[in-house]
Amino acid sequence: MKKLFTLCLSFLLGGLAFNAQAQDAVDDVFQFTDEDTYEVIPDGSYIIRNKVETTPQGAIIKGKLYITEVNDLKETLYLYIVTTVNTYKDMEGVGQFQICFPLTCQAFKEVGTQTTPVVSVNEAMKGDMYLNTELVLSALDRGECEVTYQVFRCSDDAGSNPVAGSKITVLYTTDPNATGINGVTTTESREVVARYTLDGQLLSAPQKGINIVKYADGRTAKVLVK
Repeated sequence: MKKLFTLCLSFLLGGLAFNAQAQDAVDDVFQFTDEDTYEVIPDGSYIIRNKVETTPQGAIIKGKLYITEVNDLKETLYLYIVTTVNTYKDMEGVGQFQICFPLTCQAFKEVGTQTTPVVSVNEAMKGDMYLNTELVLSALDRGECEVTYQVFRCSDDAGSNPVAGSKITVLYTTDPNATGINGVTTTESREVVARYTLDGQLLSAPQKGINIVKYADGRTAKVLVK
C-alpha cells in the first residue's frame, strides 16, 4: 500500500512539474524578425534604436519589426500584438510614441498598454506582417521611450484562446552612447553557423525565401529572407 501511495505521489508531482513547464513554455509559431537581417529575434531580447531622423513633422526615431510565421502554414491563423510603454521620458508637449499594425495605428503619450486588432494570417499574407513604430521627439536631443511587444496567437478573429508568444523590449532613445546601437542585446549567441534550404541543402549565403538558420548556441529557426 505504501509503495502504491509513493507511486501515485510521484505521478502527481511529475504531472505538476510537466504543467509548470508547459505554462512557462513560449509559443513559437509567430516570432519577431529583425528589420535589417530578417533573422528571428530571440525571445527576451533587448533592442536599442537611437538613429534620429529629421522630417517635415519633426525629429523622429523610426523602427520596423517583422512578425514571421516560422512553420509552414496549413491553415488560417490569428494573432494580435500587446504593446506596453514602460517608460516615457522628456516627451512633454509635442512628443508621442506610435505603432501601426497592420493598418490600425495607436498612439501613446504616457506609459500604458494597448492591444492591436486581431489579424488573420494565411499563405497569401506570409512575410507581409510588420509592426511600424515611430517616436516623435519634442527636440532633436530629447526623448526616450522603452516599449515591450508580445505576440499572441489565438483561435479566431475574436481573439479567443490566446497563447502567449515571443516578447521583446525596444529602447528608443536620443542617447548616442546607448549600448547595442540599433541592434539586439541578449545573453544568447546569435552567431549564424549554418544555413539550409527547407529540403536540407547547405547554403553558402542567405537565399530569398525561407532559410533554416542554425545558431552557435545550438538553436535553429526558420527565417524569411526577402
